[in-house]
Amino acid sequence: MDRSTYDTYVSLYNSGDYRTVVDTYYTDDVSFVIYGKTVTHGAADTLRWLTEIHDGVTETLLIDEVISDGDNSLRVRAREKMECVRDTDKLATGPMHAGDVRIAPLDAHYLIRDGKFSRISLERGAGPVEVSFAAEGR
Repeated sequence: MDRSTYDTYVSLYNSGDYRTVVDTYYTDDVSFVIYGKTVTHGAADTLRWLTEIHDGVTETLLIDEVISDGDNSLRVRAREKMECVRDTDKLATGPMHAGDVRIAPLDAHYLIRDGKFSRISLERGAGPVEVSFAAEGR
């Protein structure tokens, strides 16, 4: 996958159109692995999960570096910006409250098969997590 195609994927992902993301960029047997734990198995499960975890938050991937490992994988250093619009406790990084914003470094490894992502592994990246709270005292 070339950088232009990846950038188009990120733009679509950031738009929140997860149905099109899954249909266009993920294999039928795609899996998400977060901090070493597999959280989805297959495209339908991935769409359900993406929809569920984003209920109440807007996620924006801010890409810092893309490293191609050839035709079969990409390694990406990014920051994940989560803006909470409704209280949620469904995120792997912990609960958020309406108005909270969290920007966290993220390392992603994408395995690619037939031009689509077959496995996406996410780990906490190096660097500080930036948090702003909507309410004082938290």
